Amino acid sequence: MYVLTHQFGQFPIGIWAVLAMLFVGGGVFTIFGQALSLLNWDAALRLRLQEDSRKSRDPVERTMGAMSQGEAVADVVVQGALILLASAGILLQHPVGFVAGIAQGVIWIYVTFLVLSQRWMLYRWEIVNNMARLKHVGPAMLLVAGIPGALIITCLVANRGFFGW
Repeated sequence: MYVLTHQFGQFPIGIWAVLAMLFVGGGVFTIFGQALSLLNWDAALRLRLQEDSRKSRDPVERTMGAMSQGEAVADVVVQGALILLASAGILLQHPVGFVAGIAQGVIWIYVTFLVLSQRWMLYRWEIVNNMARLKHVGPAMLLVAGIPGALIITCLVANRGFFGW
């Protein structure tokens, strides 16, 4: 864990890693990607940020799309606030950065399990006849949310002294 607490310029390496993950995963995918999904679903679909078309004849696909757009509202509001609080708190070395960062990491892990479980249950309930949805979304969710969420928690806990604890 020493590498995570090693000072590199103004911050320890682990704190730089958290800020980078919050910027890329939080800023680009969560805030921008989900805001785009709210404002222009078809553009988000073309960029493969979403997987379900509202124009599909398949009622399951349209239903999943409607649910995903509803989740996008919560993502922008709740996660957007946490990402901003975590980033500002970390930059100010304030404990709120630690708490908000841990909360964001937990949410990313939860969202990964949620999305993967939904796709698995579509198959188990025989709503779809293959696991193409899971195979398509699984690796992306792990790389964009699950792994970064676990890394954020690890880096913040390793650097809890950075926040005066």
